Amino acid sequence: QVVCHDFQHVVSGQLDAVTESGCELLTREKSSGPLFGQQSRVFLNLLNSKTGKSVNIEASMEEVRKESVGWIYQLRWDQCPQI
Repeated sequence: QVVCHDFQHVVSGQLDAVTESGCELLTREKSSGPLFGQQSRVFLNLLNSKTGKSVNIEASMEEVRKESVGWIYQLRWDQCPQI
């Protein structure tokens, strides 16, 4: 589970396609437009449900696309978080 925000907007979702350089954030957000634009800086709060520990990381929005279930945000981070 992850919460993504930019101090103006917030959305929750699931991470997918996690790599050393980034991931996809899958949301169920049904808004007519994305909450975050390309190249915007966002902050992620990642929760490990098994341990209850969370970590905060900064990332940049690389790509945004609309799917039938919601918005998909392609994120890039400087360092893969360790949870």
